[in-house]
Amino acid sequence: MSQEFKPSWMRTETLELPYLLARQAMHIQSQLQPILDKVRARGLDEVVACGRGSSAHAIAYGQALFQNYLGIRFSICPPSVASIYGLTVGFTEKSLAVFVSQSGQSPDLVKSAELARQAGILTVAFVNSTDSGLSRACEHTINIGAGSEKSVAATKSCICSMTALAHLGASWKGNSGLVFDLDRLSNVLFSSKNSKRWEGRLNGLDNWNNSLAVLGRGLTTPIALEIALKLKETCSLHAEAFSAAEFQHGPLALAGPNFACIACVPTDNAQDGLLELLERLSTLKSPIIKLEKAEGGNTSVLDPIVMLFEAYMAIETLARKRGFDPDKPDKLTKVTETV
Repeated sequence: MSQEFKPSWMRTETLELPYLLARQAMHIQSQLQPILDKVRARGLDEVVACGRGSSAHAIAYGQALFQNYLGIRFSICPPSVASIYGLTVGFTEKSLAVFVSQSGQSPDLVKSAELARQAGILTVAFVNSTDSGLSRACEHTINIGAGSEKSVAATKSCICSMTALAHLGASWKGNSGLVFDLDRLSNVLFSSKNSKRWEGRLNGLDNWNNSLAVLGRGLTTPIALEIALKLKETCSLHAEAFSAAEFQHGPLALAGPNFACIACVPTDNAQDGLLELLERLSTLKSPIIKLEKAEGGNTSVLDPIVMLFEAYMAIETLARKRGFDPDKPDKLTKVTETV
């Protein structure tokens, strides 16, 4: 069998997600309850989160979900604030400090967690490796349940981090509707997996060698960030992510026939603004690829996760067509340790 058709770890592991999310939904509440008990006992009213790479994109999704839909303050603190400057200014006594990492090994995250905990802040590690420095540094650990991940381009750990954060928010607010939707999200991914509706989703980029933008708005902006990262990692494409609003404050000047745009179309109130931008880009002759709600999607809150699942599969296919092995991104390793 030629390497072109040999299943990659990226593809194999992404296709595990329907099973993983079903299992996560069964076990995560027992992990969350002790944390939520302390949140309520201490009267905590905000989340402050740290992460890098795909984990940072999961955090960005959590921020949009907590703030726009659950009414919980959620801020993002760069790990370097603690690891380089030795400060904990991002955290207050009313903060739940959340640290998200696939490996739990990055020194800057570990240092941030240690300083926050020493300051008396309630700390939680959302990790895929519970036997890690980050787990030991935090008071509590949530196992996101992605299992062993061999693909350098993290896929299942990113989505499992997103859904774990969504479970935290839903339980914090007692949002039974979101809990119900999370419980059935695996069924939606099963449907997508079986339909293979991602095939051909990124047609037109097989021989594309120019820059491109990945656009989102609201809950789909973090999805755009993650898609742009994966296009760089696995397809050797210079892709940059923007909120549709921010794109109009300067980057729009790049639009034209040699500047393609992938649009992650939201299904909530943010949709109209993004579609209006796409109309303008069309008049400027920019090639446009729209990623839209999958059939059988749950809600506007969780649709972006299904969109990302399908985008991962489309990107893996695109990498193969462009002659790259998605499991061997140039110059990258599975664990990146920053300080």
